[in-house]
Amino acid sequence: MIYFLRNVFWSPIKLILSVLPNSYGRFVKLSIINVLSYIGYSNSLNRMDRLIIEFFNYKKNGVCLEVGGADGIDQSNSLHLERRYNWKSYLVEPTTDQFNLLKRFRKEAIFKRYAFVSCDLFATKKNIEIKLNNLQSTIVSKDTNSDRYRTELVPTNTLDNFFIDNGIRNLDLLILDVEGYEIQVLEGYKKDQSIINFMLVEASNFEDFDAYAKSRNWKFIKNIGIDYLYSLK
Repeated sequence: MIYFLRNVFWSPIKLILSVLPNSYGRFVKLSIINVLSYIGYSNSLNRMDRLIIEFFNYKKNGVCLEVGGADGIDQSNSLHLERRYNWKSYLVEPTTDQFNLLKRFRKEAIFKRYAFVSCDLFATKKNIEIKLNNLQSTIVSKDTNSDRYRTELVPTNTLDNFFIDNGIRNLDLLILDVEGYEIQVLEGYKKDQSIINFMLVEASNFEDFDAYAKSRNWKFIKNIGIDYLYSLK
C-alpha cells in the first residue's frame, strides 16, 4: 500500500502541484500528506521517522518534543510516531506562518510558539528576531542586514521552563532542528537533566556539537538519516 501511494499515486500528484501557485500548491500538498499519514504514509526526509520508531522497537505511547516543528507535516519526524504509534507530540515552532499551519494540521499535538534560547540569554532577552525562510528560518545574527529579509519578533523560552510549564518529567525523544543553534537551545536545559532520554539532532558542525555533547556526558549512538542520535542518560 505504501509503495503504491509513494510511487503510483503521489508522483503524479506532485507534478500537478508543481504548476499551481506556491501558496495554494503547498496547502494542497500538506492537506494530502495529512490525510495519508493516518494510513501510514511517511513524508519524513530520508524516512527518518521509520528509522526512529525502529530504534525504539516500535514502541507505542511514547513522548517526543520536536523543536523546529515547522508546519508539522512536510518532512516532520514526529508525525508518523503520533499517527501510527500513538506518541504524545509536543511541537515548538517560532515563525507565525509555519505555526499557523502546524495548529491547523496537528490538532492532536501540543504546540507552542517560541524560540528556545540559553538560560543566560533568556534572563535578558524575552524576544528575539527571526529571519523567515519556510523550513530554514534562523535567528538574526549581529552581522545580518535584516533590511534584506522578512523578519519577525518571536518570544523566547528555555527547555527548562517548557518542561516545568508542561509538567514533563520524562521525554523519550527530543528532535532538534534549529539551523545551527543547537548548543544555544541545549544551554537552556540545565535544571533537571534526567528528563530527556534520547536526542536526534541536525547538527550543522558535527565535530563541534559532539565535543559539546561529550562535555555533558551525552553519548553518540549512530546516524539516523542525516541526523545524529544521542543518549542523554
